[in-house]
Amino acid sequence: MTTKEQLLKESEQASESLVEEVFSFLVSVKAWHSENEPVQPDSVLKRDRPSKPIWEIAQDLIQDMTIEEIAQLPKDGAEQPDHYIYGIPKRQE
Repeated sequence: MTTKEQLLKESEQASESLVEEVFSFLVSVKAWHSENEPVQPDSVLKRDRPSKPIWEIAQDLIQDMTIEEIAQLPKDGAEQPDHYIYGIPKRQE
């Protein structure tokens, strides 16, 4: 007996609410799989531009910012990530 046949057999004996829940789960898993199809290795190798080091990417992001905008950026983001991510009060050092 295949897995699909076993699933159908079990669904015949299950309550309607359980069948609805399993159906909802199946639909969501199918949607997730269609959105997250694996990238083909060939497409990864055929990049339009070469990869850059992270510091160059950061520089590209801030190159058009004014001095005032840069001054508003957090100075200690790496030291206090919980404050910026979760809103936890900053630790006093």
